[in-house]
Amino acid sequence: RSRSIALERQGVLNARLSGEQLDHFAPVSPKGMELLRQELEHGRLTGRGLHRVRRVARTLADRQGSVDVVSDAHIAAALALRARVAPPARGRSAQCGVGRMSFIDEKTMAVTRLAMLPSMSAQRLRKLLSAGEPNEILAVITAWNNPREVPIGDMSFSLQALLVTQCSKTIRRPLGELWSAALRENCEMPPSLSTMDVRVLGDDDYPSVLADDRAAPAAIFTRGDIGTLNARRVGIVGTRNATEYGRQSAAHFARVLSQHGVAVISGLARGIDAAAHRGVLGAMYADAQCAGPVAVVATGLDVVYPREHAGLWKVVGERGLIISESPPGTEPLPYRFPLRNRIIAALSEVLLVVESRLDGGSLITVREALDRGVTVMAVPGATTTKASQGTNMLIRDGALIAIEPDDVLMALGLDTRRQVPAFDSRLLPNEGDSDVLHLFGADPLTLDDVSHAAQRDLGLSFGDVALALGRLQALGWLMCTSGWFERMNCPNDLGR
Repeated sequence: RSRSIALERQGVLNARLSGEQLDHFAPVSPKGMELLRQELEHGRLTGRGLHRVRRVARTLADRQGSVDVVSDAHIAAALALRARVAPPARGRSAQCGVGRMSFIDEKTMAVTRLAMLPSMSAQRLRKLLSAGEPNEILAVITAWNNPREVPIGDMSFSLQALLVTQCSKTIRRPLGELWSAALRENCEMPPSLSTMDVRVLGDDDYPSVLADDRAAPAAIFTRGDIGTLNARRVGIVGTRNATEYGRQSAAHFARVLSQHGVAVISGLARGIDAAAHRGVLGAMYADAQCAGPVAVVATGLDVVYPREHAGLWKVVGERGLIISESPPGTEPLPYRFPLRNRIIAALSEVLLVVESRLDGGSLITVREALDRGVTVMAVPGATTTKASQGTNMLIRDGALIAIEPDDVLMALGLDTRRQVPAFDSRLLPNEGDSDVLHLFGADPLTLDDVSHAAQRDLGLSFGDVALALGRLQALGWLMCTSGWFERMNCPNDLGR
C-alpha cells in the first residue's frame, strides 16, 4: 500500500511539473525535481504547496538572471522560505470554548502572523491581504532583508510601496525591514489560536453583514456561533459608570429584544455593556430559542478585559458570539476601543444608547452609526444625572426616543401590535369640519357629491359644506383640482 501511495504521489508530481500544465514556468533541473519528489513522498508538500514553491523558486531564479532553468539551489531556497512561514502538520487542536474541534490551516496561520506584526494597522493588513495569498506575502516579508531572496518581480506596486513606508514619525524604519526582523525572531504561534476561528474578508465564511462595510476589517477572530449574526441586530452601548437605573434599563431592553429573536450587540465592557449581555443570557436561560449575545471586543480573544468579566466572556462565547479584529495576545490599548466601536455600528441595524456622558465613548459609536445610516435611539434619563446627559442630548438633537423595548422593535419593523401615529404639523380641523373630512375616501369628490352626502348624513346645508371645504383646503387636509376635491394623505386618525 505504501508503495502504491508513493507511485501515486510521484505521478501527481510528474503531472503537475509537466509543461502542459505549467508551461509558464521555467523547467526544473533534475536535482531540483528530486528535491520536490522527496518533499512530496514524505508528505511535507501538497499539490497546492508544490505550485507555490515552484512560483517562488522561479522568481528567485529570475532575480539572479537564471531564466532558462530553475536549479536545485532555487528549489532549496524556496523550500526554506516555505519552512519559515508554513504551519506544523495539520492535526486536532485543543478543544475550543464552544465545544467543537478546530483545525488550524495554512491560511489561518499566515493571516494571524501578519496581523501580529508590529505597527500593523487595519488599513495595512487590508492592503497586504489584497496583494496576494497570505503565505506568499509572508515569504516576501521574511526575505525582505536579503535582496537576493526577495521576489520583487511578483509583488504589486501597492505592496512594494507599503513595505518601503516608514513605520511612523517616531519609528523611522521601513515596514518591510521591521516586519522581516519580527518574523525571523519569532516564529511561534499562540496556543490560544486553536480556540478561535480566523475569517478573512472575501472568504465565504466572512460575515456578509460586515463585508459590505466601507471599513470592514481585513480579518476577524471569532469564538462561538457565527450564525448568530443572521438574526436581526440591535447594538446597545452606554457608559461604564452606569447607574442602577441604566443597568436595569439595558438588561430589560436586551432581554425583551432577545425574546423577540433580535441579536443584541455590545462590547463586553463594564456598566451598560455587561448589563445588556446579562439580560440576553437571562432570556436564554428561560427560553433557549431566544437570540444569543454578540460581543465585539478591542483585545485579543485570549485577553479578558476587564478581568472580572472572565466568566461572562466564557458564557457569551458558548451561548453566542465574540468578535475581535485584534490578533491573539493584543492588550487593551486605548486607541483600539474606537476602532472596536465602528464594528459595533457596522453590525447594528439600530443602535440604542442607554446612558452616556457628554464626552462618553458611546458617542463615538453614535457617529459611526450615523455615518452608516444606522437608526440611533436613546433612553431618556434624569436631567440631573451626568450619566444621562449624553442620551438626553441625543434625543434633543433628533435621536428616536426609546421608552420601552416595543419602540426598538417598531424601529426594526417587527412590532405590529400597535401603531404610533407619525408627527403631523397641520392644524386639526374643528369638529364640524372633521365630520365633513370623514366623508372622503380614496376617490375624489365634487362639491355636489360632498353636499349631498353631508346633507344626508350630517344635516348640513350647501353653504355650510362649501365653507367647510374651503377651511379644510386652507389647512392642507384637502386638495382641489379642476373642481374635484381629494383628501391629502394624513398620518393622524381624526376619529371622533
